[in-house]
Amino acid sequence: MAGTPGDLDPLAISTCLLASNLLGIFLSLTGRLETALSEMRSSLIAEALAGNADLVQRAGKSVWPKTPHDPVQLGCVEGTEAQLDALRLADIPAAWGQLDGRLWIVTRPPMQARLAAQIDEDGLRMGWAPPCSWRELGEARRLALGDLLRHDAGVNLVDLLPRQEAEAFARTKLGPIVDPGNEELLTTLAAWLDADGSLDVAAAALGVHRHTVSRRMRRICELLGLVSVDHSVRHDLWFACQVLAHHGELPTATTA
Repeated sequence: MAGTPGDLDPLAISTCLLASNLLGIFLSLTGRLETALSEMRSSLIAEALAGNADLVQRAGKSVWPKTPHDPVQLGCVEGTEAQLDALRLADIPAAWGQLDGRLWIVTRPPMQARLAAQIDEDGLRMGWAPPCSWRELGEARRLALGDLLRHDAGVNLVDLLPRQEAEAFARTKLGPIVDPGNEELLTTLAAWLDADGSLDVAAAALGVHRHTVSRRMRRICELLGLVSVDHSVRHDLWFACQVLAHHGELPTATTA
């Protein structure tokens, strides 16, 4: 209709408006669908890396065109969000999803060379674990991260630890500080540790008075049963906070 000479009649105008509205609805639904699929893929990959292979293989057919069968090979890719989204994975046997800013790919071993070439061409960084079964992906995760680390990528030490065990360590060390209602104390402790024990620096980071930090720290020591916070205790508490922060479970300073 755009090339039709002369004025459009009311019916043609109504048809154009209806088509435009339908196109807008379609694009909106398409965007929402892709967002939902991306979130589902991430959730399923998280389950796969936690060892829940049966669940993932049953549900995977609805989100991945060609879910690979055993043996598989796990890869971990680092790059910008745009670079990760641009990777072409739908035409190969693969399951994938983004977790903690990285793209995890489960594919058939023969596909590894093809993917590696594409990833190198795009300027991305990748680590691979040796071929394994779906049930062994939990261990493969650590091996893939270790391979990524060898390439001098930005792998955090917490990445190399099993999440369940790392979080158990953190919650044991922090005790009641991680209980609901104590977010203010947890945030204060993390800020104080990051400030190397300086009340003034921690207070500035939190936007409160140094006396407030001092009062909260006394309460923290009471809850944890600490008479003093020596270097060893401080190190354990700092690492416990790092584990929670890495997994998005540490309140931000704005909540203090």
